[in-house]
Amino acid sequence: MQTTDDRTKTAEARLQTQIRRARWGLAAERVAHCFWPVATLAMAGAAVWAFGMFAAAGPVGALVVLVLLGLATAVALWHGMRGFRWPTQAEAVARLDEKLPGRPISALKDQIAIGANDPGAQALWARHLERMAERAAEAKASRPDLRVSSRDRWGLRLVALVAVIAAALFARAPAPIELAVPVGPGGPSAGDIASGPSYEAWANPPAY
Repeated sequence: MQTTDDRTKTAEARLQTQIRRARWGLAAERVAHCFWPVATLAMAGAAVWAFGMFAAAGPVGALVVLVLLGLATAVALWHGMRGFRWPTQAEAVARLDEKLPGRPISALKDQIAIGANDPGAQALWARHLERMAERAAEAKASRPDLRVSSRDRWGLRLVALVAVIAAALFARAPAPIELAVPVGPGGPSAGDIASGPSYEAWANPPAY
């Protein structure tokens, strides 16, 4: 049979578990809010590549698009890192507490203000804390809210997601992306290339 101290320790351990879950939930929400542009750009780039648009744009066009996409991703990542802040334990406790009537977790930290030397007041206060502890033991971390519709009013993330799904289902194996500077009629001469840097890169198509 569990004693009062055992029940108290069990309740405290359960509460600490829920606080950790609430903290991880807050972190997941902030990751979604801060880094959804990065995920959107990554999905858009993958869809464009899978449909062979890089190869169709030619070496120069593909290089320009890759540079622009890389810069946009870097800016989005930098902006997300600036806005992200790891949630504190106090924030996790507040998240749990606001779901319970009377905010019992915060009430457990209160101190008796009047009648500290009165046995009757002390007994009443002890009963109050006991009730708050019972309510706090019922705390349960809610699922994180990963919706970012208020930040993505144009639904760009959904457009990118649909494009990736369509690419996975319907896109054929695209041609390798060639970023080499063309040599020959219509292109720069060998002497021009020798006097400046050149870049060559290929991307293997996916297995599907």
